[in-house]
Amino acid sequence: MLPTSMYLFVLFFFALPLVPATVFVNTSHQLEGILCNETKILTGDLSLHLDTSITHQIRSNGVFCPVNMNHYSLTITSDSNDSFAVISCTSSDKYWTRGFAFYGTNGSLTMRGLHFTNCGTNLTTLDCDINIINSTTSSIHFTKYHAAVLVFTDIASITVSNVTIMKYSGFAIIAVNLPYAVFDYLEVSYSYSQKTDFEIGRGLLLLLFDRITRGIIDSPTQYRVNITNSAFHKNSFKYSYQFTNYSCAAKMHRELFNMPVVNGAALTILFTQSDTSPAIVRILNSSFTFNNEYFAGAILILSFNSSIDSKTIIDGSYFENNFVLNECNGGALAATLFFGQRILTKQYSPLVITTSKVKGNGYSHGVKWTSGAIEVAVYKDVNGSEPEGAVAILFSKLHFELNTSSKFGTCLYVVSNTFPKESRSKYLTILLDSIVANHNPNLTAREINDIFNPVSLFHFDNIIDVVINGTLAEPGNFSCNYGSVFELLKSYVVLNGHLSFKDNIADHGAAFLLTGDSVIFLKKGLRANFTNNTVRSLGGAIYSMMNENFKQAKCTFQLNSCDDYNNISLTFSNNKAALAGNSIYSPNLYECYFKKFSFPKHGVIVKMYNTMFKNIFPGDVASKAKSMHLCMNNTIPLEIFPGSSIRIPVNVTDRNGSLTYKIVTVLAVEKGNFLKKLNWNFSNYQGPFIIKGTKNCTTVYLKIQTTDVTTLDKESILQFSMLQFGISQKNKVEELRVKMKTCPLGFKLSRTGICVCSDLLTNLDKEITCDIENNTFIKPGDLNVWMGNSTKSNKFSIAYCHPSHCNIGYQLNLIHLTSSGSYLGSTNSTVYRPLCYGYRTGDACSECIPNYSVVFGSTECKDCSSHFFPFTIILYLIAGPLLVLLLCALKLTLTTGTLNGIIFYAQITNIGIMHYLNIPCIECTNELLYLIRFSSVFISWLNLNLGFSLCFFNGMTEILKAGLSLLFPVYLILIVGLLIILSRYSVTISNRFSHSSIQVLITIVHLSFTKLLQSVLEVFSSAKIYTEGVDVPKIVWYNNGTIAYNSESHIWLMIVTSIVAGLILIPYFIVILLGKFLLKFDKLREYIRPFYEAIHAPYRRNKWYWFALHQLFVLFTYVSETFSSSQRRVLFLAVLLIYHILLYLHAKLMPFRYKILNWLHLMILFALDVIFLVSQYIYLSNDHSPKQLVTFFTIAVYPIIAVFILIIAYHILLVTNKVDHVLFLCRRVKEHFPGLKRKTRQYRRRCQYDECRSSDSGSGDYTEAREPLLEQTLIN
Repeated sequence: MLPTSMYLFVLFFFALPLVPATVFVNTSHQLEGILCNETKILTGDLSLHLDTSITHQIRSNGVFCPVNMNHYSLTITSDSNDSFAVISCTSSDKYWTRGFAFYGTNGSLTMRGLHFTNCGTNLTTLDCDINIINSTTSSIHFTKYHAAVLVFTDIASITVSNVTIMKYSGFAIIAVNLPYAVFDYLEVSYSYSQKTDFEIGRGLLLLLFDRITRGIIDSPTQYRVNITNSAFHKNSFKYSYQFTNYSCAAKMHRELFNMPVVNGAALTILFTQSDTSPAIVRILNSSFTFNNEYFAGAILILSFNSSIDSKTIIDGSYFENNFVLNECNGGALAATLFFGQRILTKQYSPLVITTSKVKGNGYSHGVKWTSGAIEVAVYKDVNGSEPEGAVAILFSKLHFELNTSSKFGTCLYVVSNTFPKESRSKYLTILLDSIVANHNPNLTAREINDIFNPVSLFHFDNIIDVVINGTLAEPGNFSCNYGSVFELLKSYVVLNGHLSFKDNIADHGAAFLLTGDSVIFLKKGLRANFTNNTVRSLGGAIYSMMNENFKQAKCTFQLNSCDDYNNISLTFSNNKAALAGNSIYSPNLYECYFKKFSFPKHGVIVKMYNTMFKNIFPGDVASKAKSMHLCMNNTIPLEIFPGSSIRIPVNVTDRNGSLTYKIVTVLAVEKGNFLKKLNWNFSNYQGPFIIKGTKNCTTVYLKIQTTDVTTLDKESILQFSMLQFGISQKNKVEELRVKMKTCPLGFKLSRTGICVCSDLLTNLDKEITCDIENNTFIKPGDLNVWMGNSTKSNKFSIAYCHPSHCNIGYQLNLIHLTSSGSYLGSTNSTVYRPLCYGYRTGDACSECIPNYSVVFGSTECKDCSSHFFPFTIILYLIAGPLLVLLLCALKLTLTTGTLNGIIFYAQITNIGIMHYLNIPCIECTNELLYLIRFSSVFISWLNLNLGFSLCFFNGMTEILKAGLSLLFPVYLILIVGLLIILSRYSVTISNRFSHSSIQVLITIVHLSFTKLLQSVLEVFSSAKIYTEGVDVPKIVWYNNGTIAYNSESHIWLMIVTSIVAGLILIPYFIVILLGKFLLKFDKLREYIRPFYEAIHAPYRRNKWYWFALHQLFVLFTYVSETFSSSQRRVLFLAVLLIYHILLYLHAKLMPFRYKILNWLHLMILFALDVIFLVSQYIYLSNDHSPKQLVTFFTIAVYPIIAVFILIIAYHILLVTNKVDHVLFLCRRVKEHFPGLKRKTRQYRRRCQYDECRSSDSGSGDYTEAREPLLEQTLIN
């Protein structure tokens, strides 16, 4: 039996003349049997109605289904007006399946309501009758790889309506030489994602060419193709392939006589027919979205020396996200027109695009190329006889947005290529009417965001006229673009009507960039606005760079008549340029010529510009530079140092006196009878200087270097040295006198000719840097250093400064040396203070200024009078007895134990906190200074220091102050000793004083301990002063840099201090360290026991060592602080560790006999620990700010002062026997508040001395010769 398909074919073939004109196709394989088994030759009109409820399968693969129209009509339609009939080709492992070919003359074809899917086969399978597309004489040919779904050739009338072609291979449709064709509501989308390395076609191809069989087939006089309401979506590659010799379509045509067919992704129009058969292709109300190809994005138009009357008209269409996969341009449309040697006799319009939107074309994620939106390239051989504007391309009412290109022509690129090369094109005109372009390019594109440079939106190359027009209702509007809106090369632009350029950004010329002899013609009635445009160089709105030769230079702005300027308005508002010409920059504004009328005078040109250019301010319009000026008085020579900079304000002006820009060069010469170049060099980065026209004066910074010391400090040479400025080409010269001086103090001349830091600075501290620019030295704010001129050698010297002799501040990080002295400043302000504090001067700020003297109680120098001497003597004479009387009367001795913690606190803070309380706090307010002074006095008095400044006599020095300060502790000890002696001879004195004389004596020695210890440490402290040119540093006494260490006066001071301190402190340490051991000797017990028990009375009998541990810790702290300049942080951590161990042991052992003393002492130790830790945090986190530390230390002292006041009040109550009365009053008060929780307290009467001694002293069997000690004065 015959197969079903063969049976249907036989039935159709024999019954065709008999069947009715309408055939209903209602089985899945019926359509294939009708159209595909063999070539069909229509013998009459036929209408096929396809059932929409089934899928019409085309199962066989590899060949076309050919249909010969044979002068008849064929209609293929769905049987429903609102549904598609689905025609599906069976998929295969090849890139082709099956296609349909319709051909014939004078016939007609109608397709309606069809949906093709998975179709398309190789063109080589066409019948020989229609395989005439390829020709040896044609300029193009199909390759063996091209494929298609539908092929239409020579059919007189074609209507394709509501047809969808999806998931297809090759071209969706190839339409060849169709006299009349309508594609309405055609949808072509989702082309086959080929994995081949060759081109098979894509989208809709319109091919027009001359047949070689003209004797058989008459060529029509005109071809008309209308594409309306159609959609081309995602016709694109998803797999890239490589061309071995790849080039764009235009280049390929120039190189190959017979080139393979190339295509765009959505629509390709190839004009190859002769002049006798023009074609008009209209694309109306259609959309092209997400299409990409290698030769063009959405649409490719090629005209191969074809009919000049052929044209493509696009209206009301939409282009979005179309791009080119390689370096070719034209993401939305690429048109290449070859005119060859054709004679142009009238005006032709090969391309018209109107009322369309072009958005987001030229770029896609993952593609490195950016192709812009539209490219038009025209090629012609010119001989000079072409009429102007013979070819006109019109773009009207187009909206460009977010289109992207990394080269030029983001929105539109038009170039006229002429032969021979470099010939001027006169035949091509571009018309831009009511164009809108904003937010181009798409700067959010991920791949180009970091490297994208501004490029032009509309680029025209070699165009005779680019006419830009806008109406009042629909003005040309160009805003918020990144790149010059219009870039013209060898082209003329004509501005007409209403135009607006706003918020555009470019390198130069945000609105217009004119190069290569391009000019702007301003037509009468023009109203153009340029607002908020910004450029990085020249011409905020308009920039022109043309020939500067006057004989050849055309004026940038041209008029058709010399009177037109009265009716032309260019308004500029808030445009900015980085170099010159905020609105306009052109070298051809004044000394140039006009094409349409004779050369006017300069005054007339200025009048024309002043009339046409509205809202112009100084610096808005600039031309080439004509003159240069120094904005300073150059009659007085500038004095500089090698390596420092001089600032020279300069400006340049153009022919009209407006500020402009120019490159300026500098040369250093010696001025005399002839100019001699000096051996001065400028820094490597200082070449020619750009003088900007946006400022009244541009400051030129010159950093001059020289190693020629013969040119330094010589008036005969340097006074006449000058800097010669010259404008290139015009040789305009201005002179400036400069005097180069020798490097200042603290600097030296390096081999590179720059003043750099002296070796003394780098050797002393690496953190100190030098700034020759400001003649200053930069140091850390907390670095206490002195530098200046040595008083003896008159050379630069440097040394670490005594903390209380030099000003310091964490913001004061500059030292400036002048002839009048050394000053301290800040990089954040212009305030300078003397480096020496308190009216000091000399090496390391160790001396007082003339007529000032060293004073007690302060490191400042004061203006002391000789009248102070008696007053100071009387004050000291009274202070001694008063202190002894206070200690005795209030029983404020070590024996009671109440002051032990307070004194320990004062001894530690005397070396730590007092260091900061005494340094100059220039950042502190007056209110804070009063608080500081009071807390400083409190700590000082507990260490037998004065705490406030007090003059002794006029002319007192540091060495005398150090010696005299030892007298007060000796004076106090002598007073107590005198009272002890007098008590042996006076009953009254004995009754009042003998019971506490040893307690007072040991308390005074204890209070004197830190004063005497500090005196010894300071006397033996030294400092080094480094002097320029001296290899060995000078060693001086730390407190006075003018006294050499181990000099005669210093040796005597060390001897006296050692004797005084030794006589007092050595017995003191013997008692506290060895007292327990010495009590075992009967001969010594009588003398040691009173002192020993006066110290250890408050402690438990087995905790006698506790007092000694405290004093050893104090001794270690003082020695560490004094001699730890290089290892200060390490020793601080060691002290902190030991202190925490001491704090822990106190909390663990509770060494005092009474709980209240233990808790009081523990509270003070904890407060001191908090001070240690918080101060270190402030020091590290506040950039070593003295103010922050001083404020914290001051606040931390006041709680201790409050505790001290409470202890004094307690002792007053104690000696007046009011303690029990106060306790009784407390009980009475609590009785009035019954709501409070009552606690039972047990009160004990004070035990008699003998009972307490027998129960708790545990001191051994002592003689009765000692005075009565250890009164029990505290309440348990």
